Amino acid sequence: MKLSNELTKQIEKYVSKNQPEFDWNPSDFYRETGHIIKEILKNGLDSYLENLWEQNLDYVCELEGYAVNGVFENFQEELLSEFVKHQPDENPESIEDEIKEYIRENFEIYVAMNQKQLLSNLPDITCLIKIYSNYDCTNSFDTFEGSEYLQEVFKPFKKAISKEDFMFEHQNGAYGGSLFCFAFKTDIKDYMELKNGLKESITIPGGCQFGFHSDFQGSSSPFEKVTDKAITVKRQYGKTEYDAVSIIADLEQSGYSMESVFGSTDFIREQNITVK
Repeated sequence: MKLSNELTKQIEKYVSKNQPEFDWNPSDFYRETGHIIKEILKNGLDSYLENLWEQNLDYVCELEGYAVNGVFENFQEELLSEFVKHQPDENPESIEDEIKEYIRENFEIYVAMNQKQLLSNLPDITCLIKIYSNYDCTNSFDTFEGSEYLQEVFKPFKKAISKEDFMFEHQNGAYGGSLFCFAFKTDIKDYMELKNGLKESITIPGGCQFGFHSDFQGSSSPFEKVTDKAITVKRQYGKTEYDAVSIIADLEQSGYSMESVFGSTDFIREQNITVK
């Protein structure tokens, strides 16, 4: 059995414009967003979507069935005419089942995960740009003049932040093993693209919050101060491989997160960070 070229083209056009896709209702994510974000950060977005697909195979089949029924309903008269013409003695009910099976087997119906809608239902996450140095870290009792770490991590950013603001943050925290950091919020997809895309340099915009955080002791400075203007620095800004910039989601920190220190990171603002 083969449909006419004209009818085949019409159905192909209809199918291409009406492909089935998952419909993610915001209520589906109630109380689950934290778990979903952690799963994506831990295993990667592709792995999460693959597992999600396998867990919803019944829904996939249901959506495929809706799509097949849509084709049949929109072209019912033409399809019945074609099939009856070649099988005039066939039971009408059997013909309908046969037509739907034909549609399923001969037209490319793909169920889309609707990734964009899925991710749009997840809240933005807090991220840190950590500034590492060959001189390890800083402690709250260190002075600028006596700390090689403070001197080295300040140098790449001195055109965008004042020494006064830099030291205000450092002096307003009680910690050991702390790193200089920039903090920002973004959606999880952009975060993963930033993290994977940071090869050569990073651009931090004006108005981006900065401070000091110790995931070792679970303490932070207030992150009240912000950059005066945009600044671009190399990923490896110093002479050694340890003089480098990295991006990490707050939820991924090996020790204490900023969330655990403050109870909430709602005070951290969204920023447009770019990388090369």
